[in-house]
Amino acid sequence: MAKDTDDDATLVRRAAAGDRDALATLFDRFAPVVTRVAWTLTSTPDEARGTVQDTFGILWDRVGDLQLATASLLPWLLATCRDVAQRTTAHPPSAGDPFRWVRDAMDALTPDDRSLCEWCVVDGRRYDDAARDLGLPLADGATARPTEQPRRAVTRDGH
Repeated sequence: MAKDTDDDATLVRRAAAGDRDALATLFDRFAPVVTRVAWTLTSTPDEARGTVQDTFGILWDRVGDLQLATASLLPWLLATCRDVAQRTTAHPPSAGDPFRWVRDAMDALTPDDRSLCEWCVVDGRRYDDAARDLGLPLADGATARPTEQPRRAVTRDGH
């Protein structure tokens, strides 16, 4: 059973082993931040909701192969959120600070995690490229660029 106090890496390992509670805990932990960033990257409520759903669907699909560059899953999620929004938003919103509604969450990150978030979301870099540029170890194949459509729902009960 996943605990709210488990770190991201532990939850990712548990989710990769098929623990749906771990995935649900990651969703509960990060959905509010991902949602607020999605609002800044999309132009309609439907696009924002779809972006969040696709971001967590990609996590669900890729969790078994996911290699994080740091202890936090948030930079990977935000890089994926940006990529999904870029692919699916018909009319991107005007430029602005994509982190304006998540400053507290950003301030709580380590400097490496903040840099990863900024380089991926603001500068548009791939997660793996940003991690390498920061000198952070990352396994080959980890990427924030999805190649297939993700599942459409992440829920605690598996439906």
